[in-house]
Amino acid sequence: MVSVPGENNAIRTKNISLIYRPNCLYNFRNHIYGQITFVSSGNLLNKTISCSYNLDGQLVVSGLTVYDVVLNADCTNQTVTMVPLVNNGFYMTGTGQIVGNDIVLQIFSNGNLHSNSRIKPQ
Repeated sequence: MVSVPGENNAIRTKNISLIYRPNCLYNFRNHIYGQITFVSSGNLLNKTISCSYNLDGQLVVSGLTVYDVVLNADCTNQTVTMVPLVNNGFYMTGTGQIVGNDIVLQIFSNGNLHSNSRIKPQ
């Protein structure tokens, strides 16, 4: 309902529709399988992860690392960037590509390659 205070207008009722159009990261919101290879050890680790799509249109990946990885996408170019964060004094960033049903992500620590990872449906 809408009215304008101080004016002699009747209250009017209007129907309002909200159309939510998610971006391409929405399709990854239920992915549960991750792989990560840390440069320091070179060992491939399989991880059970949790992915969710937030109201800012970002994919939040939990369980891949000790911190949540939050990704933005350029759907036209099929690329992703990680929202930068500081972890134990290290400035963490990331870039990647959407490859079919997977996200291939490179994570950097203070500008140096830290790990290569893959976010998969299963």
